[in-house]
Amino acid sequence: MLLFSLITEHTLWLLIPCIGIAFLYTWFFYRKDNSIEEIPRFLKYLIRAFRFIVVLVLAFFLLSPMFRYFSTNVQKPILVFAVDNSKSVVMANDSVYYKTQFVKQYTDIIKSFSDNYEIVKVNFGDKARSSDSINFEDKRTDFSKLFDYIQATCSNKNVGAIVVASDGLYNSGINPLYIQTGINSPLYTIVLGDTTPRKDIRIEDVIFNKVVFKGNSFSIKLLIKSDKCKGENLQVNVTHNKNIIANYQNLIKTDEFTDEILFEIKADQPGLQHYLISVTPKTGEITTVNNYRDIVVEVLDSKQKVLLLVNSPHPDAGALRSALETNPNFEITYAVASDFKGNVTDYNLIILHQLPSKTNAATQIIQNAINSKVPILFSVGSQTLLSAFNRISTGLQINQTSQKYDEAYPFVNNSFVQFQFPQNLQDAIKDYPPLNVPFGDYKVNAGGYVLFQQRIKSISTSKPLVLFFDNFNDSRVGIICGEGYWRWRLKDYFNNSNHDAFNEIINKTIQYLTLKVKKEKFNVTYKNIYFENEPLLFGAELYNDNFEPVNESDVIFDITNSDKKKFSYTFSKTGQFYSLNAGTFPPGDFAFVASTQLGDKKYSKSGKFVVASVNIESAKLVANKKLMEQLAVKNNGKCYDINSMNSLIDEITKNKNIVSISYTEKKLAELINFKILFFSLVLLLSFEWFIRKYFGSY
Repeated sequence: MLLFSLITEHTLWLLIPCIGIAFLYTWFFYRKDNSIEEIPRFLKYLIRAFRFIVVLVLAFFLLSPMFRYFSTNVQKPILVFAVDNSKSVVMANDSVYYKTQFVKQYTDIIKSFSDNYEIVKVNFGDKARSSDSINFEDKRTDFSKLFDYIQATCSNKNVGAIVVASDGLYNSGINPLYIQTGINSPLYTIVLGDTTPRKDIRIEDVIFNKVVFKGNSFSIKLLIKSDKCKGENLQVNVTHNKNIIANYQNLIKTDEFTDEILFEIKADQPGLQHYLISVTPKTGEITTVNNYRDIVVEVLDSKQKVLLLVNSPHPDAGALRSALETNPNFEITYAVASDFKGNVTDYNLIILHQLPSKTNAATQIIQNAINSKVPILFSVGSQTLLSAFNRISTGLQINQTSQKYDEAYPFVNNSFVQFQFPQNLQDAIKDYPPLNVPFGDYKVNAGGYVLFQQRIKSISTSKPLVLFFDNFNDSRVGIICGEGYWRWRLKDYFNNSNHDAFNEIINKTIQYLTLKVKKEKFNVTYKNIYFENEPLLFGAELYNDNFEPVNESDVIFDITNSDKKKFSYTFSKTGQFYSLNAGTFPPGDFAFVASTQLGDKKYSKSGKFVVASVNIESAKLVANKKLMEQLAVKNNGKCYDINSMNSLIDEITKNKNIVSISYTEKKLAELINFKILFFSLVLLLSFEWFIRKYFGSY
């Protein structure tokens, strides 16, 4: 159904003058025109009418007429089909079935709905995405990513039902039973994978210290489970540098056997240490992939001492302290500035929370830190005395024009290459609440590295939110330009049931500041540990004799694996610096050499990193049918196995609540934009011209 009306910006009473103008123009034009005497009378009136209509329409356009119309549209119900694309689905004996027959059956079911429903197809695992192909290659299973994707793409739409096909073995994100889908539609589940326990010994979980100190011992705690292996001997080895450094043996006494093992390992070599944990395979195991687990431990020579000085207790300071205490590399000292009696030279970094303040300039503390070349992190807030902060000459000037504050959301500056955030962390940052930042003019001196910029409401600005300077009196300085990041920590827990993302942001920031500034003209930034399912990201910096960043020269990057095979790359030029995404690599130990040339001088940097395996998909292979049943019941749906999938067609088809909806949409369009009017006017004028021409007039 289509309803329409004509409206104008001005009163329709002005249509009367338009009619008068059209009439007078036509009368004036034809009043003494003797050339049309030979034209038949009815044609005389007709061409006069055409001229009148053309002038009337053109005059009417001056009133800015608009065409308002209402159209009633019908929207088919949406069916969301989501399939678990992770490896655990096909690790059992029936992997060929899932890669061939199941894919065909699943596709046929979707096709049976295509005529009467709108179909949305989703694959999920490491992440959720729209896809027509199913390859079961994802290395993790995260239901949170699935439901976040469905909310983002289908919210406020006519979603009739959601169908989730999975083995129910999640290993990332939160328990799907605790997730709110955000969509008021029934959720049906299809149980994939093998629900029958088969012979298998597996490393189900490994807990260990990722960072330790040289000379200390650290623990590796293993959870070993087995099925159908009664009477077999369990043998576990820990290997380092191809040598077995610890082992364990036990008799498997039952068909469903669980054993917890604790190894104490001495950390006697600094640097990255790669350990292989292996369970000796048994004949007839369904898979041996889950018999092995790689872990990487970073052994440090000494701790970094961090002084957290606050103007007064504040939840931001508490969030900072909590994040830093998760890193064993840091030894934290917390104090209120007015009570601090220590020596700042005893620390590797000083965090000044809202100092200098309106009640405490902390002049002596700040001056001692600057003179001792101790790196400083300033956290600016409502208690900060900005005039005193500006006098420190960090490289950032905040000229506050009033005592007002803006709400600034963080967004990552893509030109920042000093250290890298993985994609999942960048996604988390986009969802963080805003900080309260001083309203005013921000001036950043040359040499500033902006990590986060400010987004005010929906407008992305060039104002810094978090930034660093490497040339602050031969040391580094960092500045957080707002307060309220304690809410980031809460948001992190709300989304992920942990504080890992927030902790990583703070720890990376502190680690960068505590690294000694190297006055070297060529530097490469990278992570010590990557995972096999994440891209290898590197950054590089090249400086001229004035220590100004330049990137005219190419940077060649060679990666070598343990078999001496070389992979060569060239860095991309980003802003004044360099960046490289080398893609994903298989697990192993790698070394690199980066080289470039500036003028007649050649520069090179070398280093090592480890790519750790991600085989948590193999930790459990028996499908969790109970979870899939509970997920369906909780969301007013039903659970099906692969043999009863066709019953799902009848269930959805007969559901009277899954129906099309209609809605009326109002639109406005300017009448002058209608091409049919243009061609109609041209046609009328052409007809008038033809008649006059035919009968001898002009």
